[in-house]
Amino acid sequence: MRRFSTGAAAFAVLAAAVTTGFAQAAPEQGDEVLPMVSSSLVVNEVATRGPQGNLDEFVEIRNLSSQSFELAGQFEVRIYAPDGALLETVDFPAGTQLEPRGQAGDILVLVHENFAGTIPPNVTQVPLPEELDIPDLGGVAIYTVPQGNQQGQKIDGVAFSNSVPTTRAREGQAARPMINLNLDPLLRVASARDVLSTDTDNNRVDFDLHTATPGTLN
Repeated sequence: MRRFSTGAAAFAVLAAAVTTGFAQAAPEQGDEVLPMVSSSLVVNEVATRGPQGNLDEFVEIRNLSSQSFELAGQFEVRIYAPDGALLETVDFPAGTQLEPRGQAGDILVLVHENFAGTIPPNVTQVPLPEELDIPDLGGVAIYTVPQGNQQGQKIDGVAFSNSVPTTRAREGQAARPMINLNLDPLLRVASARDVLSTDTDNNRVDFDLHTATPGTLN
């Protein structure tokens, strides 16, 4: 993997399943809730822009667990502004499923219609709203869908600015954003975890900038 340095009841059962094996991390000063290390679904790779501009973007989700997950009606992806405001909630179409880790189908890609890259044909693609522009300094997170009087629970997230609250998307220190990069403008770059999709609850540690690999291991 080539890296680039930029410098210095049913819902209750589901919630129990996706939080099994989570470990609490030390709280940051001012945080309202503790972030959690995910052993189920993770935001695995994000491109907030590409060679064709700021709408040439995608989000990759990976299943780290040993069980399959039906995503429709159970999980949603939330896109946040740098100040933590919710910009968009992306639902999964009926029948969208992620297979257990290591099996074909353990990765899917949410992709903007202006995405000009290549995704393997056997990888599930979910459309991002055409008006959505994921902010370079914003955040992306996976939540369980709110059920009745229960709020959605954050499963995993990444933010590209420390101004995004940990109660929304950020975990630990923010990952490096995809702006002000001294790179070939035609090079497709993304912020991604390592090949093991390691999650330590610190975006700056877990994510690095490298050649984008949407739909395949990083």
